[in-house]
Amino acid sequence: MIEIELYVHSPKGGEPTMVEIGVEALVEDLLKKIHEAGLCDGPLEELVIFVEDAEEPLGRGHSLERCGLRHRHHVHCHKCHRIRVAVLYNGVEKQESFPPSTRVKRVLKWAIHEFQLKGADAENKVLRLADPPQTELPNEAHIGSFTQPPKCELRLCLVAPIRFQG
Repeated sequence: MIEIELYVHSPKGGEPTMVEIGVEALVEDLLKKIHEAGLCDGPLEELVIFVEDAEEPLGRGHSLERCGLRHRHHVHCHKCHRIRVAVLYNGVEKQESFPPSTRVKRVLKWAIHEFQLKGADAENKVLRLADPPQTELPNEAHIGSFTQPPKCELRLCLVAPIRFQG
């Protein structure tokens, strides 16, 4: 059996965890492995797996190979099928829902478009958590990494990055 390594993201945040599994394994098998390793909490039957930036979760009965998963792909395990994202900018709020596997840079691009920012106004913008600790979100992170089920929402601020000068 051919083994592949997958980077698993979850609501527990932080860096993804690498999991080894056979390419012929089913999505259900991957979910069990992730759940048993404590990477994603909640009842197993409520958990879903998304490929990075995919709109729909993978079918539990499909093989990883059939789903197109390859060595070192990124996947996201979550209870939420969609995350309602609210972005605040200059006192105005815009909302959209995204799968938990959506990267921050895609949400940032959406927000810049929604607020109709152009040229210099659109440059050097970042997304930051609206609530403490108001952390700046890395562009490659998944938005589902910043939500804790059963809460399937995320409040962000569109701001210029803080640059420390020394």
